[in-house]
Amino acid sequence: MAAPSLKLNDSIFKVKGIGDSRARILKKNNINNVEQILYYFPRKYIDRSRISVIGELKPGEQVTIIGVIKSISSRKIPRRNLTITEAIIFDSTGYLTAIWFGRKFLEQRLTQGLRLALSGKISIFRGRIQMENPEFDILEEKDVLEALNTGRIIPLYSSISRLNSIFFRRILKLILNSIDEIPEILPLEIVTKNHLLPRDIAFHEIHFPSGMGQLQEARRRFSYEELFLLEAGIANLKKKFQLERKGNAIVASGDLIKDFLRITGFKLTPSQKKAVEEIIFDMRREKPMNRLLEGDVGSGKTLVAIIASIYVVEGGYQTAFMAPTEVLSEQQLQKFEEPLNKLNIRTGIFTSSIKASEKNKLLQRLKAGEIDIAFGTHALLYENIEFKNLGFIVVDEQHRFGTIQRKALIEKGNAPHVLVMTATPIPRTLALTVFGDLDISVIKDMPDGKMVNNRTFSYHLLEEERVKAYETLREEIKKGRQGFVVVPLVEESEALEIKALKNAEEILRKFSGNDIKYAILHGRQKPEEKKEAMRKFRENKVSVLISTTVIEVGIDIANATVMIVENAERFGLSQLHQLRGRVGRGKHKGFFFAITNLPTEESKARIKALIECNDGFELAERDLIIRGEGEILGLRQSGMSMLKLARYAKDQKMIIKAKEDAFSFILGGKEDLTSQLLLSEAKKRYNLFEMAFIS
Repeated sequence: MAAPSLKLNDSIFKVKGIGDSRARILKKNNINNVEQILYYFPRKYIDRSRISVIGELKPGEQVTIIGVIKSISSRKIPRRNLTITEAIIFDSTGYLTAIWFGRKFLEQRLTQGLRLALSGKISIFRGRIQMENPEFDILEEKDVLEALNTGRIIPLYSSISRLNSIFFRRILKLILNSIDEIPEILPLEIVTKNHLLPRDIAFHEIHFPSGMGQLQEARRRFSYEELFLLEAGIANLKKKFQLERKGNAIVASGDLIKDFLRITGFKLTPSQKKAVEEIIFDMRREKPMNRLLEGDVGSGKTLVAIIASIYVVEGGYQTAFMAPTEVLSEQQLQKFEEPLNKLNIRTGIFTSSIKASEKNKLLQRLKAGEIDIAFGTHALLYENIEFKNLGFIVVDEQHRFGTIQRKALIEKGNAPHVLVMTATPIPRTLALTVFGDLDISVIKDMPDGKMVNNRTFSYHLLEEERVKAYETLREEIKKGRQGFVVVPLVEESEALEIKALKNAEEILRKFSGNDIKYAILHGRQKPEEKKEAMRKFRENKVSVLISTTVIEVGIDIANATVMIVENAERFGLSQLHQLRGRVGRGKHKGFFFAITNLPTEESKARIKALIECNDGFELAERDLIIRGEGEILGLRQSGMSMLKLARYAKDQKMIIKAKEDAFSFILGGKEDLTSQLLLSEAKKRYNLFEMAFIS
């Protein structure tokens, strides 16, 4: 009896062979209908023509083999606190030893008699053929028979609970044989122009490829599709929020900017001048500005934003200047309060630690227009905060704020101009997509006398070598300078975080001496405790600040010359680069030490890149390659990293092409049924599109 016909929007409960319990497992993993299971693509494939046999392996080869586990065991090396797991694999032509380092759990997961597909590099050790840290897949008997006895390419899927590759192959085969129709979702002219496989054929070829060439074409089709839909949604946002909204044209003489530069003695670099000109040009138009300002650590982004704020004040509007931490917000105010007061520009600061009586006075002044520039943290978002005439919003370190938070601030004005800033340089391809609706200003040079990264020497040390870092710290303190010791932030456990800080205290005393004066700073302290720690360090009452990454952004202590990062393997590349930027900001050279304990291959690559390269923009590109786009700028939380196949690091030409096609189609075309269906699909696929506008 033939299976009943299916439609894309049919519930998975309607698919024969799934059943209630399996359907519930799928629904828990956001697979609710037929279309969503079709988009559950294989994570890899076994190509019969590429399977090697153990008896013919040679050192240095990168191969895939299929074999049975004959034995498995683990042993511990106490000196290095390292577990080694070994499995002996047999495939009828010989034996191979698979070795994993630091993965003790594998001894429970991999048991004698299991069939595995192993992929990795072959080496010889003491006469034995082996693979170190190979990738592996547990295979069923049917998998092996298909791979060895047929000419087919076998898709392997990530298991969901007890639903394995065999289940997905069976269900997807049934669906593709029973589906009524798979309509095209891309405009036909786009499919033809880019020589893409039609959607229905592409689904068959990506799940059950008839050949490697057809598989690559199916992957190209779906990679382009997800990029085109992403860009179409962003293009529509640009159209909706910029081209169709009317903002405030702010016009001023710019005399206050000249006075500010004269009073402070600041000399803008060519990049800073260009950024200021671009911002002011945008503000003079009625279309609300939506601009991203990016620049390396110490490049002077805050100065550019302050100058833009001065222009806004001269034009008769207020500015909201939002930073992610109280420490940074207070530092920004302290740095510029005096020259702003000399220009009769009134300032105020809004943080959660402000006393109620003082806060009420500030609220009244802000609403009456008696505060021109309001510095602050998330406290600026409170419902009872009202501006008289908000014309400009600055969001510093924009990735620290959530979508709803940024949107709440924007809604406190009438289509205010928005400038978001980041000291985490954004790879070009990522900027083209996720920030596709923003205009971008880049500060590429450094202010005179502040060539931060070229004057900071970077070193990678293992834990047993850390004495070198603390000896350098002690020598610098003897010269009257200061330093940081940073430990990882342990968000899930306050106890572990406090323990890490206490360990750092003990290490500091052990290697640098008991006479070293230090303060401790972390996110769980009361506001007054944070202020006191920063005051002591800023005034050189203490020589060392032991901290979590609360000091990652914006802390500007010219006398600080040493940065020691403990457990550096637990930090991202951009975080490490930010931390390095906290030292060497004055007239003395800086020293940066990354201390690691059993780093993974990924963390080794990050730290190697950091030591080799001082340029934040180049590091951003390397970080994209090392980690992928999922974690860069917190995109995993934003809904923007839902790409299944396309990758920003390797698909740059496709990204540029998809952006050109999508922007041309949305901004230049009429609003017909095709564009409506396209945008509906984009909204369904990327359900947090508003992030592109306000981040």
